[in-house]
Amino acid sequence: MKLVTEKGTFYTDQFASLEELAEYVFSSKDGFMKVEKYNRGEFSPAYISTKIIIEFEEV
Repeated sequence: MKLVTEKGTFYTDQFASLEELAEYVFSSKDGFMKVEKYNRGEFSPAYISTKIIIEFEEV
């Protein structure tokens, strides 16, 4: 799944479906989730707040 925030684009494979991701994001008050940031040809781990997610989609 691709997550777009003001700080950039992140990726996660923690969720089986887009609906599962949406439920997690909308039900989380101020949760953080482990994601990956693609930078210079490599993925590196990162944590983002669910509050800063602008949009998400399947990739």
